[in-house]
Amino acid sequence: MLILTAAVASAVLLSSAVPTSAQVFVSSGDITNKTFDYVIAGAGTAGCVVASRLAAKDFSVLLVERGPATFSDSVAKQRQAPIFTLYNWNTDELSDPITAFPSSRRAPLTSVPMVRGNALGGTTNVNAGAWSRPLYTDFDKWATTGWNASDIRQYFLRIEKSRYGATDPQNHGTSGPLTISFPSHNQTLNDQFLAAVKELGKPVLTDGGNGLNNVGVWPLVTVNNGGKRLTSCDAYFKLLADTKNNGKAVSNLVITTKAQVAKINFDATGTVAVGARIEYGSGVTGINVNVGKEFIVSSGVYGSPHLLLLSGVGPAADLKKLNIPVVKDLPVGKNLIARPISIVTNFGKVQTPEMDVAAYLNSNTYETFLATGQGILGTPVLGVWGNLAFDNKTKAGESDVIVGMTTVNYPGASPIPRTIVHMCLLSDPKSRGTIALTSSKWSDKPKILPNMFDVDSDLDILVSCSKWLRAFQKTKAMADYESLEFLPTELVQSDSSWRTYIANNPEGFSMHAWGSVPIGNSGSSTAVVDGKLKVFGIKNLRVADTSIIPTGFSSGIMSIAYVIGEKASDLILADA
Repeated sequence: MLILTAAVASAVLLSSAVPTSAQVFVSSGDITNKTFDYVIAGAGTAGCVVASRLAAKDFSVLLVERGPATFSDSVAKQRQAPIFTLYNWNTDELSDPITAFPSSRRAPLTSVPMVRGNALGGTTNVNAGAWSRPLYTDFDKWATTGWNASDIRQYFLRIEKSRYGATDPQNHGTSGPLTISFPSHNQTLNDQFLAAVKELGKPVLTDGGNGLNNVGVWPLVTVNNGGKRLTSCDAYFKLLADTKNNGKAVSNLVITTKAQVAKINFDATGTVAVGARIEYGSGVTGINVNVGKEFIVSSGVYGSPHLLLLSGVGPAADLKKLNIPVVKDLPVGKNLIARPISIVTNFGKVQTPEMDVAAYLNSNTYETFLATGQGILGTPVLGVWGNLAFDNKTKAGESDVIVGMTTVNYPGASPIPRTIVHMCLLSDPKSRGTIALTSSKWSDKPKILPNMFDVDSDLDILVSCSKWLRAFQKTKAMADYESLEFLPTELVQSDSSWRTYIANNPEGFSMHAWGSVPIGNSGSSTAVVDGKLKVFGIKNLRVADTSIIPTGFSSGIMSIAYVIGEKASDLILADA
């Protein structure tokens, strides 16, 4: 039985539609060969934004999502802690695990799972929920018309309903669909973490998400709804229903789940997108749908290049090897940027509430959380978060790593109870990876090679930051809370041993990856889409998700995904 959250249910209607009863449709009939103004492949963070904004303007929209509508486990769906084992490309009910070989520096060469959201709302279902914003000037580095600092600022304000909005309305929104606030349950050692940061000579900020100054560490804020997780589909479909139809379902947004766009269809000239082939698997016959205005690819950093390549848009030489007719020769999948992570973990001297694994599994805890949004399940994965610089080449006012500290030991998070974790992620990796097809079959997973640490400076920065993180246990602020180092252990001392540890860390690949379908101006040798997100050389085809990000940035990736969705909506509507 399909279970929808209240927000999603208010925006769509369920019916027993073909090809299977598991699909979600507003209309009760078959959509085979039907024409929609817009077809969107992927109901992730950006895809839900675009679908909502286009449907609000009375266009007919078909939104195709590979995963299910939502979780059947209401607690897993709503808690703040990330879900690394449910509803992602790694362990979902429809597919085999999708893996990557992160770096040739690993000994032996090993693979790691790639965690991406696989339900309505995409990765907003499974991420840490942390709301962090890059500097506005990070967008100037995109060097693309329409995407500089002054162009982008308005979208952050449009998105947010921020706790900082009342005091800083120039840089924070006050009435957007995303509520940005402190979690309902802050981690116990947050004040100690921040005091240790100061002891170690780094700044502490009150608000690191104003787009102007984010070099420092601050208490984590999250996207939440009364302490519970708030996904892009919940936020934007509720907005659509509330603003367009007094909270009731709309008739012009059609959503089909457990369905995958297998191929974009083009006209006889191969220069105009005219429709798509949708497959459902499990012996169900696929269908074709038609596009009246545009086809929008929003399948994420791995899914978007995969779909484009299957459709004949990509490196001609690679496509010809698989006997895929070449529609347009473009460098799809050649600019994958994967953010590596280093972790320093110490044993805790005391057990804080967030370290009590049993508390997360207590039925009373569940009931309280579902009723009120309060309690231990409202604890995010990180307590404090920020951006720091460790490379002497980094410009003043900029950073090169993201850092975070946590005491959370929710089930499955740590093999050792009562641990304190310090982590750093590389902000702007210089190494570049690839995504390529393994066959011409839509159901076969792509080959992902992040090539982390191909550029030595990437590893050098993480070594410097990891040494700084190790010093936490020796600060006065943490003296009563941290004891012996569990990872990587005091045996790791030399730069060489630090390099080996970081390069071989099984947790060394973060959820942050982007850049596989990069944006750029006409004439760029690396770009696939232009400043209006249109695929070069093809009409009626755009890409709208984090795969377009061409370079690094000083924040988590979620806020930029929302900005891309909002900006894409404006661009599409301007041409409607």
